[in-house]
Amino acid sequence: MLQNRRFLLIRRPSGLPVAEDFELVTEVVAPLSEGQFLVSNQYASLDPAIRGWMDDAPSYLPPIKLGDPVRAPTIGTVIQSRHADFPVGKWISGMIMNVGYLMAAFTEKKQALHDILASCLVVMK
Repeated sequence: MLQNRRFLLIRRPSGLPVAEDFELVTEVVAPLSEGQFLVSNQYASLDPAIRGWMDDAPSYLPPIKLGDPVRAPTIGTVIQSRHADFPVGKWISGMIMNVGYLMAAFTEKKQALHDILASCLVVMK
């Protein structure tokens, strides 16, 4: 079974982020349900805006909730799929998570990733 590690924000940083602001958790990747696909992120952008999203303050995006993985612009490939529009090998990009792998689902062809923050699963390479 595929083991996942998720890097979670557990405390709001004061100044520069430190290791104690984060927690690394390990869990098993569940089998894909119909309509889901698994993405292996190949590239992640470490934008300065990420630091601002860690604060509990108004911004153009909502703050990262404590206990959630840190979001970041990423590019990855589908490595497993149970969705006809997202075959294995397809490239995916978006404001997702700074993670190794994520499980996602689309409810409509043109809809943004559904519940991506809640369904993010990670395997660090």
